[in-house]
Amino acid sequence: MTETVTHSHHADPTAWTPGRQLPLPHRLFLVAHDYIVRRDSEARPLVHLPALGIGLAGAALIQLGISRRIYIRDGYVVAATAQPIGDPFCDSVLGHIVASLSPRLVGTWVQWLSGSTYDWIRNQLVDMGVLQAVVHRRMFSTRTVYVLPDTTPYVQTRGAISYAVLGRGHDEECGALCALVTILRLESALYMAMRSAEVRDRLTHIRRRAEPETIVVADVVETLIGDKSVAVYG
Repeated sequence: MTETVTHSHHADPTAWTPGRQLPLPHRLFLVAHDYIVRRDSEARPLVHLPALGIGLAGAALIQLGISRRIYIRDGYVVAATAQPIGDPFCDSVLGHIVASLSPRLVGTWVQWLSGSTYDWIRNQLVDMGVLQAVVHRRMFSTRTVYVLPDTTPYVQTRGAISYAVLGRGHDEECGALCALVTILRLESALYMAMRSAEVRDRLTHIRRRAEPETIVVADVVETLIGDKSVAVYG
């Protein structure tokens, strides 16, 4: 017999509301899962978790860069201000950067963050009300799955990327998201009415036109994912 109960963390003051844009790492998390076909069951990641962790960590640095909290100088991450942006995860990353005794390379921060980023963002999405943690209880075991009670934030995120691909305009954050979607090869997750190769070509074009610091971080993310693949499959 299976008992299903709703589980949630403490209420987050940054709870998502319709019309509010999620931070960049959280939007990448949603796009990287098959919520469109598994809304009421646990969605599966569309990429290997180590690669997704690297992508999410890079997204946090890009978000801080776009928010003018950090900047990249000769490949090093430098804090511009300690003022938080209002997102617990990104603000925690910023706190570590500010507290660092000396600037560290982009790759150093991405690697350091990547191991815990997935769980942190998933749990924060639960706190925000975007995901819902459901505990399935059996006689000798329990299992927690994470479902999407409202598809709105997922659909909004995917729709913004699709609009960018169709040439209908995008902002700096969406351009960065397109770059990370390209690197993680998530073009099939957009479910667009065109060939995946064409979608990828358009995403690549958007990536090349991103802000210089976004390109630096994206290139590091791509290199680290490639190195991880070589280590696993080489």
